[in-house]
Amino acid sequence: MSRIVQIKEWKHGDKKALKKRLQEAGIFQFTELPSRKSLKKAILEKRVKVNGKLSTNSTWVLIGDEIELLPQKHNTLKLTKTELKLNHKIKILHEDHDILAVVKPPGINTNGNSTSTLENIVRNQLKNSDIYPAHRLDKDTHGIVIFYKNITSSNWLCKAFEERKIHKEYIALVCGNFPTHIHQISTKINAKNSLTKVEKLGEINWPIHGTVSLIKAVPITGRKHQIRVHLQSVGYPVVGDPIYSSEKRYKGSGLFLSCIYIRFKNQRSGELLTIKTYPHKKFLKALSKLDLNCETL
Repeated sequence: MSRIVQIKEWKHGDKKALKKRLQEAGIFQFTELPSRKSLKKAILEKRVKVNGKLSTNSTWVLIGDEIELLPQKHNTLKLTKTELKLNHKIKILHEDHDILAVVKPPGINTNGNSTSTLENIVRNQLKNSDIYPAHRLDKDTHGIVIFYKNITSSNWLCKAFEERKIHKEYIALVCGNFPTHIHQISTKINAKNSLTKVEKLGEINWPIHGTVSLIKAVPITGRKHQIRVHLQSVGYPVVGDPIYSSEKRYKGSGLFLSCIYIRFKNQRSGELLTIKTYPHKKFLKALSKLDLNCETL
């Protein structure tokens, strides 16, 4: 079902402007459109009308005009056996009035135009179609994903991600004996500055690869595939990486990368939230060899 809002005020940018282009005017008018990027995507999908007419990014919008958001079309793809097993089994780490934190299994996309995404599986599990991921993990990455549940939380949560006020920690197993003197990696990704802090936790022998190292990675910026790109750039790609590793792959276990810790402040309540999960079970062998446990990471 489509939804229509009448513009009574601008919710982004210059609040005194007499008119705005749709790509600015529509931001924050709908829960699922909290950013320019999400709005542009909906416009490209021909899901946004102004006063009853399909519109483009450059369409002018005035106070009093109506913006209509058409429902997203989903592919009618059948779920695989693996995806069917995931239904009703997504682990919930935290839930309150504003947000939801879950554990994304490896092998599924966070969201997108498919029935078999984390977003759709969580919606089906909770019988709630009004929750949306505030960020994404790569398809092959395991770990914590935060969802927002209302327009208020979408505003402050997405802004917190943009302003780098969300602290995230990842665990990765990388090829080779990672140098202890490397504490941060800084490169350009798609012509943008990027920075990841890293800490070596130990090295062990591993099938096919010989020596591998367990790394804690803290992304300061949020570029696509940032941790994977950074570790490959210094010569220590993530074990099982199908894109950035030229090493022989340790097959059968996928990408050894997990987001295990997120910390941020709930802007409504003022509460400092700390959300943790264990690394994926594929890490257990490495942790055992290093005499580490999930609680101490």
